[in-house]
Amino acid sequence: MVEELQQNENLSIEQSRWIGGSTVVHQFEDIYDLDELINHGQFADVYKCRLKNRQTIQAVKCILKRGNRKTPIKNASLVLQLDHPNLVVLREIVESPSHIYIVQDYVNGPNLFQKIAQTEVYTEHELSKYCFQILKGLQYMHEHKIYHGKLHGENILIHDIDNKQKICLVDYAYTNLCTHDAISLLVNHSPIFCAPEILRGESISASMDMWQLGLLLFFCLSGTYPFYGTQKQIFQKILKGKIEYNSSEWDHVSINGINFVTNLLKVNPRDRLTIYQTFSQPWIHEKVYRSENLSQAQTNIIAFQTEKNNLNTNEM
Repeated sequence: MVEELQQNENLSIEQSRWIGGSTVVHQFEDIYDLDELINHGQFADVYKCRLKNRQTIQAVKCILKRGNRKTPIKNASLVLQLDHPNLVVLREIVESPSHIYIVQDYVNGPNLFQKIAQTEVYTEHELSKYCFQILKGLQYMHEHKIYHGKLHGENILIHDIDNKQKICLVDYAYTNLCTHDAISLLVNHSPIFCAPEILRGESISASMDMWQLGLLLFFCLSGTYPFYGTQKQIFQKILKGKIEYNSSEWDHVSINGINFVTNLLKVNPRDRLTIYQTFSQPWIHEKVYRSENLSQAQTNIIAFQTEKNNLNTNEM
C-alpha cells in the first residue's frame, strides 16, 4: 500500500488538487499514521488511521484518482458539515498527487449483511427497524441536497450504543465529491445498482437513492437480486423494470413488504416513493409485517457474503 501511495509523486502540489477545501500533501503519511486494513476494494481500500501524535482511531478511505477533474468547493464543504446520528461523520479530505483520502469517524460494528448473517432469528421486524434508521439518514442527506449513490449493504454499518442497535451510513462522500467518476464506476463495475434514470443519462438525484433502497430491501428479503445476466442484459432488465416475486423466499414475506419494495423499484422516478412518502407506508409506519423467520433469505445472504469474501481474499 505504501508503494502505491508514493506513485506519481513527480506531480506538483498544484496539479494534485481536485477538491476545493482539501488538505494537499505529498504523502498521506506526512500527517496520518496508517493502521490495519479494514476493507479491500477494487478501486479503494479502507484503513484504520490516527492523526500523528493523537490516539483517536479514525478510518480513511484511500481512492486512486481517475482522470483530471475538478470538484466544486460547495460539495466538499457540504459533506464535511453533515451531522446526523445515522451518518458517519467526515473529518477531513486529504489529497496527494495520486490519491484522495476521506477521513471519517471509525465505526466498530458489522455491516448490514454481516449483521443479518449473525442474527439468530431473522424477520421482517428486524429489517424494518433497520430500514427506518436508513430512511432517517437519507432524509437528512436529501434535505441538504446530498445523495448517497452507493446504498449497498456493505455501506450500512451497525453498532451498539447503550444496548441499542444504531445504523450508520458510510461511503457517501465520493458520489458527491467526484460525481462523474462515481457514476462511471457504478455503470462499469456495479451495473445492478444503476437506477434506470442513470442509464438514460440523467443526473443523480434523491430518486436514485430510493431505487437503490428498493434493490437493497429486495436482496435482504430474499437473498437474491431481481436483475442478473451480462451487463447488457442487466441494463435491459432495469429499464424494463419487470420485478418478479416467484421464488419460494417470497412466500414468507408480507404483502406490505412486497408492496414497499415494488413502489421503490418503479422505472419512472416520478412514480417512485419519495423519502417522505416512505414514512407513511404500512411496512414502516404501521409496522405491519409477518413474523416468520426468513431463514432461506438469510442462508442466501450468508452464501453471498462468503463468496464475496473469498473473491476479495484472492484479489489481495
